[in-house]
Amino acid sequence: MVAFLAALSGRSPLFRTGTERITPAARELLHAHGVSAGELLVAHVTGAWAPSSRWGATCPEDYVANVDALETGARIIGFFSLGAEGDGSPGDDTRVWVITGAQDDTGTRRSTLILLPWEY
Repeated sequence: MVAFLAALSGRSPLFRTGTERITPAARELLHAHGVSAGELLVAHVTGAWAPSSRWGATCPEDYVANVDALETGARIIGFFSLGAEGDGSPGDDTRVWVITGAQDDTGTRRSTLILLPWEY
């Protein structure tokens, strides 16, 4: 589904998400900001966690770790700020995280979770 949505947006997915899950609190925050989970997942799989992107609140070090993870199979974590007033800082209550697990022994990423920072 995410690959299909990414294609509709004109962007190619960089990796597969596996099973997608969202916590109730994250779903509520997305709803409050008029953002769908699918829209956020497309941003995640197309690398919109870059600090220069629309929502990207990922620091440069974590951005580099995510880029490396595309090659190594390590965990990919996107930090996003949903509100115009959000700056991605620890006190920003518009922050949401999207975490895709590391590849298993078969090279498959099994799951992705959308959650709020305090739920980690």
